[in-house]
Amino acid sequence: MSALEDQILNAVRILLDYVFKLVDIMISSLQKILLLLGLNSSISHKELITYLLGFIIVAAVMDRALAIFKRAIYNSIAGVIILFLLHYFGVDVPITLFTVVVTVLFGVPGILALLLFYVGGIFPS
Repeated sequence: MSALEDQILNAVRILLDYVFKLVDIMISSLQKILLLLGLNSSISHKELITYLLGFIIVAAVMDRALAIFKRAIYNSIAGVIILFLLHYFGVDVPITLFTVVVTVLFGVPGILALLLFYVGGIFPS
């Protein structure tokens, strides 16, 4: 092996040592927390790591779902505002239960589709 490969391998070993030390500290801290909470502290390292990874995965999925939900809410609010602005400025899109439901469900793209349908004469106003 070349000197550069040896240096890279040594750096990786040092990094992995630090990671393993950090994981060991986290596991011992989790065991102490479980003991303070009065829960069974005889959980193995594998189980604690599994629970920790499961928690991280669930938190990541919930974070992503919340981001999608917030974007949908903002899109719906923008769609309703645009619907009322179109009606205020006299564009021939009536405010009915159908148009409001389409606007809330689909937001701005729903308004654009309604606008094309009503102005194009597909839906009578």
